[in-house]
Amino acid sequence: TEIQLERAQLALSIGQSNLLRQRFQLEEQVTNTFFDLVQAIRELQIQQQRLAQSTAALDLSLRKFEVGLIPEVEPLRLKVEKLRAQAGLNDAQTQIDRRRDQLREMLGMNMDDPVDVPTKVDHKVISVDESRAVKMGLQRRTDLKEAKWSKRSSELHLQDVEQQLGPTAQLTSSVTLLGRGPKVGDVSSTFGRSFVTAGIRMELPLLDGGDRRGRGRQAEIDLEKSVLSEEATNRQVIREIREAVRNVNKAEIQIVLGREELEVAQRTYQAESSRFELGLTDSQALLEAQTTFTQASLSSLENSISYQRALTSLRVATMAKLSELSNMSKN
Repeated sequence: TEIQLERAQLALSIGQSNLLRQRFQLEEQVTNTFFDLVQAIRELQIQQQRLAQSTAALDLSLRKFEVGLIPEVEPLRLKVEKLRAQAGLNDAQTQIDRRRDQLREMLGMNMDDPVDVPTKVDHKVISVDESRAVKMGLQRRTDLKEAKWSKRSSELHLQDVEQQLGPTAQLTSSVTLLGRGPKVGDVSSTFGRSFVTAGIRMELPLLDGGDRRGRGRQAEIDLEKSVLSEEATNRQVIREIREAVRNVNKAEIQIVLGREELEVAQRTYQAESSRFELGLTDSQALLEAQTTFTQASLSSLENSISYQRALTSLRVATMAKLSELSNMSKN
């Protein structure tokens, strides 16, 4: 009974641990769905900027063509680019509607409820200590705790099976009172006609076709598997945490690089736009600069979103607050 009680307590602990892990996974899903919507809205703003640039360039080229400063092919190129920008804008709007529906579904909202989210993505650098993250993750990861509890449950199961494999004894006794009479004392006066029996039945396994030995060996194998599973889970947890830390560091570097590329692309576009206005370049060079600027804007946005996703993945991998993983938390 004690073994069964402890195994039941272990099962309860595993269930509670599984619930906590599902909450972290749900938090990650909601966060990613939220940033999907934020990214879609920001991409719409970039596409609106692209359309405005294309419209301004087309209007300028049409005026130049009217006075004979540029050939007809120049405004035609820019007209095609404007149509592409309009198509990109429409796609971005459709993507926003889709992402809003996904967020409503994730949050359990009615599909007609309004969903307004802030679109500013703050880049707050968090310097993560890898060794601290691994140590904290090994303490808090519920799947590692579950592996330890499962091993203990296998130990109890083996103990239970071993107890069942040995000899067993059963003590039985019975008392039959045959006395008659209206009073209690009448029973004792005729006790000689009563019967008292007692017996012990022993069961000692001799030949069982290997069934008992098989159950014992199976319990030992289950325990060995539990030990190996705990070791594998421990290695997997360490690997996942280290990978999450690397992804955070990589995303941070990409943010810095993306901002530099965006600044260069913006200045190049401004220069090419001025050169086109002065007639020092053609529409092809302007379109290339505009495309590069748009792609750099989208990449910079993607880098910022990826950094936030990486932080969320790190939180799930360690099951700890980000403030606890920072180098500053040591002090």
